[in-house]
Amino acid sequence: MLISHTIAMLLMLTVPHRGEDEIDLARVPEVYRERVAESWRLAGKQRGELEEFLAGVEDSLMEEASFLVANLPYRDLGVAQAAMLRENLIWAVKARESMPWGHAVPDELFLHYVLPHRVSQERWQSWRPFFYERLAGVLSECGGMTEAALAVNRWLDDQIDFVSTERRDQGPVTTVRRGIGRCEEMTIAFIAASRAVGIPARQCWTPWWSLADNNHAWAEVWADGAWHYVGAGEASEQLDRAWFSEPARHAAAVYSLCFGRWAGRDVYKAGERFSIINSTAVYAVSCTLLVRPLGEPGAVTAAVSVFNYGVFRPIAEQEIAPGGDVRFVVGAGTYLVMAGDDSRGFWRLAEVRPDSVTTVTEFLAPPAVPAGFLWLRGGR
Repeated sequence: MLISHTIAMLLMLTVPHRGEDEIDLARVPEVYRERVAESWRLAGKQRGELEEFLAGVEDSLMEEASFLVANLPYRDLGVAQAAMLRENLIWAVKARESMPWGHAVPDELFLHYVLPHRVSQERWQSWRPFFYERLAGVLSECGGMTEAALAVNRWLDDQIDFVSTERRDQGPVTTVRRGIGRCEEMTIAFIAASRAVGIPARQCWTPWWSLADNNHAWAEVWADGAWHYVGAGEASEQLDRAWFSEPARHAAAVYSLCFGRWAGRDVYKAGERFSIINSTAVYAVSCTLLVRPLGEPGAVTAAVSVFNYGVFRPIAEQEIAPGGDVRFVVGAGTYLVMAGDDSRGFWRLAEVRPDSVTTVTEFLAPPAVPAGFLWLRGGR
């Protein structure tokens, strides 16, 4: 496959370190300048690596390079290396140029779901060339993105078996080389492999099941114009079919992770450099739960919980401004709703039904220990 002139030039680049007084933020697209400058400041002694990376990028790729630096997770700012960032950019663009579906991916999806150098909290590894070189031939006969995504998953199914590992996520290359991983690690490996061949992919999970103990993580891929789910490393003949399809129909909440800031009404939580999208409506009949505390003014935290592993575990939390309220999008079912701060609060069971807004309005008061039994019914 041919590599574009831009990529070939990047591959030959060896950029010397530039002094701080030589850095020109004018080359950075205006929308990213403030956050790129913030990344430089927060990187401390590692700032030179970020500057070197941007200094060596052609103007035609400054959008992609600036997006990466502007959204680097805080944990990466102190360890980022120009060579690693450059490799990530080169191979991401190579996949876009060489794969038949590369330019069918909208720019916004490419930035948020193909270009990122990591998936979640795994170790930062050099994974793009590892997966590209193993999968390019495998996908050469695929007729489109859907077929390619299924082929990636079949390949991964041959490489990895599910085995519980350590709590800390291992990197995607480590997972393939070991041949084992937890659901989160299998998901990370699948997403990395998909992104390495130009297919947008993201992590998806339910924090806690409402009808059984435990939780689960899986992957979503954007193929042929729409998002679909897949059991990572679990071969299937079609997308949107996995062992968890039925449990997900009764999920209390399902979330998808986005690298960088995502603009949309479906955002559950927006961080400075990440977004969590509420995808519950994709899997279950979604409902609206409105929580409105009454009483003395002041900010409080509201939480919606399910019973899992013998305790109440939150599946959604939000801050409520003084005198305000918050809307949660959840699946149908019965939940424990709590709101309060260190000195006052309330708890109440709420049955949430489809096609209606369930409102919980309670006065904040000194906390009291619940008496008697609680009966919670799961989603329908």
